[in-house]
Amino acid sequence: MTVIIRYFALTGLVLLFFACGRYTEEHWAREAMSIAETIMEQQPDSALYLLQSIPDPTVLPEEQHMLYRLRLLQAKDKCDRDITADTNIVEVARYFEQRKDWPRAALAVFYYARVWEESKDSQQAMKAYLDAETYANHTNDNKLKGMIQHNIGWVYYKQLVFQKSIAAYKKAVNYFQQIDSTVYPYMVSSYLSISSNYIASEQLDSALLYNDRGLSIAKHYHDFTLLSSVYQCRAIIYREKGELLKAKKCLDKVFQYFPNERYKSQLHITLIKFYKETRQFDTAIFYAKQSLQLFDSLPNSENLRIIVYYLLSNMAQEQGNYKEALFYYTQYSDLNIQVYQDTQERSVVGLQEKYELEVVKNAHQQLSIQNQQKTRMLLLLFIALILISFAFYYYHTKKKTALLAVKQQLAQLKVMAANYDDKDKTLKSTLMRSFDIAKKLSLLEATLNQEEKKYGAKLLRRFKEIVFDAPDGNYWKRFYPAIDNFYNGRLDILKQFHPSFDEAEFKVCCLCLADFRNDEMAIFMDCSESTIRAKKTSIRKKAGIVQGGDLAEYLMQYL
Repeated sequence: MTVIIRYFALTGLVLLFFACGRYTEEHWAREAMSIAETIMEQQPDSALYLLQSIPDPTVLPEEQHMLYRLRLLQAKDKCDRDITADTNIVEVARYFEQRKDWPRAALAVFYYARVWEESKDSQQAMKAYLDAETYANHTNDNKLKGMIQHNIGWVYYKQLVFQKSIAAYKKAVNYFQQIDSTVYPYMVSSYLSISSNYIASEQLDSALLYNDRGLSIAKHYHDFTLLSSVYQCRAIIYREKGELLKAKKCLDKVFQYFPNERYKSQLHITLIKFYKETRQFDTAIFYAKQSLQLFDSLPNSENLRIIVYYLLSNMAQEQGNYKEALFYYTQYSDLNIQVYQDTQERSVVGLQEKYELEVVKNAHQQLSIQNQQKTRMLLLLFIALILISFAFYYYHTKKKTALLAVKQQLAQLKVMAANYDDKDKTLKSTLMRSFDIAKKLSLLEATLNQEEKKYGAKLLRRFKEIVFDAPDGNYWKRFYPAIDNFYNGRLDILKQFHPSFDEAEFKVCCLCLADFRNDEMAIFMDCSESTIRAKKTSIRKKAGIVQGGDLAEYLMQYL
């Protein structure tokens, strides 16, 4: 038993090792997800790094795995990564929709719309945004509702449907106003978008009104980035109104607030357009050349450089300098082709990286499956050992119980042998002599001493064979004639008068007539004393004998 216990302990430790390994991997994934969710808005790049550092997200439960896929796409979008290949987010949306988890379903459909928007499919994007709006209406998430309306407004703006765009942006403002001050950048962005719509539809006074509202919020929070955007938009309004001096003052203010070099380069382009339209070509060309120098130290500035070359080409053409116009247009065209080729190459590289990532994930998943199979095999082995041990224990207990029963019956027979008188003429003594009980007891004791360590239930069967001289186990066919002869063959009369007695009850009646006690009857009938008492109760009930009445005396009247 000590060896078995040690083996169980070792198996348990192995199972614990595998379980702990699995738990540790899942625990790390959960922790990384929790931290990423916390920092998603303020530090999306760090959130993306954390999510991508999870080696095998499939260790997470299904719900957490779906949430991981949603958070990963959310982080990629916030970091301006390419998300056009992430169309499988629809599976995530469907999963949360089926479980009526409306906040997550709405967010998943929102990012499904973002995938279509980045893929330049405005129709599919709008359809998805409207679906997201339906799901969001089941929630109290006003921020998400505002973001959905904001993006719907942007899709309408790109399609030149200005009135619907303005209506969507106004809905966004209403939602953002119901939230705390943390969403003020969304408020300013919505006001500027409304202003841009009014500029495009030539309603410049309305454009200035909403620009004022955005300006007020940006000043209140001293947000220089937003102030720069507001003044840049304001400069366009004044330029369209023909108030060039005010437009120039707004551009001067933009220079006070520009947050970084990239934004400064965008502002230069705005100035180039401004001086070009006012036909101040020398100043416009000055800012254009300054911009090109600035782009040399600015990564990923190809698109900005394309705009500058295009503007330089147009200005040279307007001045009649066609040779210079052709030179800049050639630069513009070559750079356009280069950007297109780079985009295609990045797309291919992105697909390759995605494929390699899937290969790594599949390999890790296969390893995980193999570990699970090993764990299952060890668990099955552990269960098998438990079953074998239980069977061994059951067999051992049964053998001990059989030995104990033999010893108890042997002791009872000794008492019976010691109490009977060879000259006694009673039926009980006659039966004892008939089966030569005293003589057989010595043989039983010898058998018990020799074989008790080898046999259990077999010894009990051997006990019956020796005592009743019945190798086939049917000792009653020898026992009954002895009792019947004692009563001169009148036991059949008892059967006739009580046909309702079953076989066991009839045997009890016979042993009662032989004056056997309950414990002695149990030996001869191979049952427990409680069974004998139950049979006697049944006999009394069938025969109509009162409780506690003498059963033997009742039976004697038929003999």
